[in-house]
Amino acid sequence: MAERFSEADWTKIMKELKSDPAKYGMPEGGREKSLGLAAFYFRQLSNRRNRKTEIDFLAQFCACCDLVSIQ
Repeated sequence: MAERFSEADWTKIMKELKSDPAKYGMPEGGREKSLGLAAFYFRQLSNRRNRKTEIDFLAQFCACCDLVSIQ
C-alpha cells in the first residue's frame, strides 16, 4: 500500500496549491468555451481518523470542475 501524506506534507501541498494551482493539475475555473471533467476512484481515502485535509483538497479541486465522477 502506498504511503499517506503527513500533516507537514499536506501543509506544503495546500500552500503550493494556493500559489500555483496548475502545479497540481488544478483546472482553471470560469471557462466559457470548455468543460472541466474529473473522475476519482477511491479504494481507501485515508487510514487516519481525521480526513479533513484530504477532503478539503478534493473539494477545492472539484469546485473548479463542471462535472465530477466519484466511485
